[in-house]
Amino acid sequence: MKKIILILSVFFLFSCTSSTERVRYYSLTLDSKIQAPVKDTVKQKQLVLIDPIRLARFLRQPGLVLQRGNNELITANYHRWAEPLDELISKLLLINLNNKSERFYFESSDGFIRESGAPRLKLYFDKFHATDHATVVISGRYGLVEPEAKTLQLTEFSIEEIQTHDGYLDTVEKLKKTLDKLADEILLTLNNMNLDRL
Repeated sequence: MKKIILILSVFFLFSCTSSTERVRYYSLTLDSKIQAPVKDTVKQKQLVLIDPIRLARFLRQPGLVLQRGNNELITANYHRWAEPLDELISKLLLINLNNKSERFYFESSDGFIRESGAPRLKLYFDKFHATDHATVVISGRYGLVEPEAKTLQLTEFSIEEIQTHDGYLDTVEKLKKTLDKLADEILLTLNNMNLDRL
């Protein structure tokens, strides 16, 4: 009888000390839908390839990030991206850009040979996180590499959204909004470029 009480006591102690927090996973694209383009429409649009997204080192891990103060970054242990963040950003940008653009058709550069003749969009993210001031922020640079170009002219971006609710769900929703605004910014830049000659 004493053995059973001892075993139950040990089990009870361990069950009380273990964390009850569950890991939660977040995606940027679960509710996003790409409008299926008509094949003839795609043929009339100019192809732009999106190269793999480059992230700052602290963003290359599964946890969502919170910036506290000016210099501290905290990575969530129980709130994680469902896929690598660079892939999630790339998927959502492809959806947003293709849904909004009448002039360009965007594809991931994966699977395309370098000499395809299509211009390539490069994106670098320095920030993609929430802050302790109830905002989310994304910032970085993007640029278009034309097939014959030897240089890359980068355009800087910095976009913020104010959080209206507490929690990670609102953080993810606001990060999605910032990517929607970034897609608008990229399209404005590309539409002002002379790409018809390509």
